[in-house]
Amino acid sequence: NLYIEDDGFDVKKGISAFKKLTSLDGIDALLNISSPTIDSIHGDINQMKLPTVQFGIQSDGVADDYIFQISPEPKEPITNFGSYIKKNTDFKKVVIVYQNGQPFNQFFTAFRDSYGDSDIASMAVTNKSDISDYASRIAREGYDAVVILGLPETGALLIKRLQTLTNNKITYVIDVQLQTGLETYRQILGDLSALNGTYSVWLASSDSLAFAKAYEEKYKEKPGAFADSGYDAFNTLMRGYSKDPVSWMNNLKKVKFTGASGNISFDSNGIRSQDLDIKRVEKGEVIKVDKIILTK
Repeated sequence: NLYIEDDGFDVKKGISAFKKLTSLDGIDALLNISSPTIDSIHGDINQMKLPTVQFGIQSDGVADDYIFQISPEPKEPITNFGSYIKKNTDFKKVVIVYQNGQPFNQFFTAFRDSYGDSDIASMAVTNKSDISDYASRIAREGYDAVVILGLPETGALLIKRLQTLTNNKITYVIDVQLQTGLETYRQILGDLSALNGTYSVWLASSDSLAFAKAYEEKYKEKPGAFADSGYDAFNTLMRGYSKDPVSWMNNLKKVKFTGASGNISFDSNGIRSQDLDIKRVEKGEVIKVDKIILTK
C-alpha cells in the first residue's frame, strides 16, 4: 500500500507528515522528496530503522545509515568537471561567474580547487544588475573562457549581453544547469548557436524513451519532471526488500542496476554514484563528446 503526504517543502509540515506516516499509517519504508524534511527527520529515520530513498539533497547528518540518496552528491559533478576542463583545454584567461549563495558558493570552490588555478578570476552574481556589469568587465578584460555556475536565466542573460559587447572568441563552460535549463537558454538566446564551442557536464542517464512511452501508454499523459527518478527510487527499494529492516538496509547498499534515470549504485554513505557525460554545443546542437565513469 502506498501512503502519500505533502510536506509543502516546509520543515513543520514535513515533520507532521512524517509523524502521521510512521505512527498512524505504520509505513515500512519511506520515499522522501524534499531536502528540508530529510534534514529534520534523519535522526528519527535511523532510530526507527526505516529504509529510506531520498530525492533531494541531504545536507545534514549524511552517513552510512538507512537513507539512500537517489541523486548524486552535488559537488561531485563539479569537481570532476573542473579536473576535466583543466586537462583537456588550454585556456589562457578564465573567469568563473557564479550565483551568490548556497549551493553555488560550494560549486565555485569545488570547480576552482579541482581546476587547480589559484589565479582564476571570479564574479559572484547577487542580482540581475550584476550581469550587465560583469559582461562589460569580461569583454573589456579579454577572457577567453567563462565558467558559468548559476541559474539558467543568469547564464543565458550573461551570454546574451556579451554578444552585444564583443566579437572576441569566448568559450563557455557550464555546469549541469545547462542540462536542467536547456529550454531557458533557448528561450532567452533564441537558439543555441551562441553557445557553439561550449563545454557542459551532464548527469548520464539511460535512453528514457522506452520509459516515457510506457508511461504515456499507461497513464495517457507524458511523464512529469523526475518521473524516471521516482520510478527508479521505488525499484531501488524493491530490489533490496526484506521483511527485516536491517537486512533491507544492508541489501540496499549492494543494489546495482540500470534504471530509467541511468545507472543506480551507492557509495559508502548511501549517496548515488552517477556517471557524467561531457557535452559540447556544435552548430547549435548539444553533442556528447566524452564520458566520466564514476560507478563501480
